[in-house]
Amino acid sequence: MSIAPGLSLIILVARRELGLWVDTVVGGGGWFLALLIRLPILLYLGLVLEHSVFILVSCVFAGVFEEVVRYFVLKYSVRESFRFDRVVVIGLGWGVFEAFIVYAIPVLVSYSIYGYEWFLYMSGAIERNVSILFHVSLSFLVTISVLEDRLFLLLAICLHFLVDSLATLTMELFVNPWIVELFITLYVLAISVPVITYFIESMKRLEYRREL
Repeated sequence: MSIAPGLSLIILVARRELGLWVDTVVGGGGWFLALLIRLPILLYLGLVLEHSVFILVSCVFAGVFEEVVRYFVLKYSVRESFRFDRVVVIGLGWGVFEAFIVYAIPVLVSYSIYGYEWFLYMSGAIERNVSILFHVSLSFLVTISVLEDRLFLLLAICLHFLVDSLATLTMELFVNPWIVELFITLYVLAISVPVITYFIESMKRLEYRREL
């Protein structure tokens, strides 16, 4: 459930076009690269920082490292040959690969060992799908920074940090996972809907300028 909707969208968009499948893998690889770059630093900081400070730093690092890597992935993928579907599958690949590594695999291991009822995993699966939507939205925002103004990269970093911080704070305040996922969904929708709307309008303006 955590990756099925995102994977279905990839299949729907990419179909039989090999280049889009390559873009999907590049998106997933971008997430993994950003993780590998910051992981040694986080492992060290986890030993020397207080828990609350470490969580805050982790949120900052997630925003900075993921969005900077995403910027270079999109810069060299779509700058010369921009296509909407390429941005979509890169964002989907990013989110689906993250969901597979940080949720699907641990859940399969946990289920095989403890055999919990499937519904206990549902809230986490929903959260992963919401995160996939967020990664697609951030890919849109970073694409604008590639094609128009680099300040949008800074905005993407800030929004990534904001959502991660709010999600962490919400998990500290509420025990019920469904309440936590409800709030995270609201955070993501509050950001994603305006970002997607602005991205569509920006691409219309870009297309208009190209036709002049």
